Amino acid sequence: MTEDLFGEEVKTATKKQEKKQEKKQEKTEKQEENGITAFIKSLEIDYDEELVNNALENIHVTLASGEQITMGEYENLIAYKVVQYIRLGVGWKVTQMLRDQNGKAETTALKWVLKEMAEKELLYSLKPIEHVIPLMGNVYITIAGRKYYARNTGQSYSVKYEEIKSGTEDNVWFVRCNLLLVDKEGNQLAFEGQGHASPLDVTNKKWIKDMAYKRALADALESAFPIGVSYEKSTMIDELSKEESVALADSIDEI
Repeated sequence: MTEDLFGEEVKTATKKQEKKQEKKQEKTEKQEENGITAFIKSLEIDYDEELVNNALENIHVTLASGEQITMGEYENLIAYKVVQYIRLGVGWKVTQMLRDQNGKAETTALKWVLKEMAEKELLYSLKPIEHVIPLMGNVYITIAGRKYYARNTGQSYSVKYEEIKSGTEDNVWFVRCNLLLVDKEGNQLAFEGQGHASPLDVTNKKWIKDMAYKRALADALESAFPIGVSYEKSTMIDELSKEESVALADSIDEI
């Protein structure tokens, strides 16, 4: 009798704790929702929801499978994919990567990254983490992702490289990649990519030359298959942006 009594007491305490936790979570979610709602209202942007819903049913999106769906269905699929990512551990992995890169993983940043990954999968069949990488709050496509996309769409390509600047003396390399694309109909299209690498943006000094070639290939592939920014170019983009900022500042001083 005593055991039953204690058992009931434990169950009651557990249920109370679960309800308390649920209420706390609901309160937090409401606070976040109210914060977003208040922010949207502060923008003073208004729209007719009925007209928007009608428009969403008339706008169509073509998925990687070739199937056409309405924009409303597409947005629901994105939400479904994001939930699946969280359930299957992709959300956990992305959170860890964001923490390693930024020292924190904000909920809004996580939602945005997962949303972008979901769109890349729906539109181009790209896999999260393997083909689509989060880096410092942005989302990038890997070379492997673009190759995967090329194969799936029945396109082939060949590349030739040219060293614009050799880094034999100072380990600063500048490479051009000429890519010849052949589509499903046999039509040929030429694209050019450029890659820059130096000790400033490559940690392992042994890989600097290889990285210049890889970035040139990534740049060419990005032009041939414009499905997102290249992961391999990410550091180079940052460096070039800094150089452009310095050049702009110098030119302003000269005026």
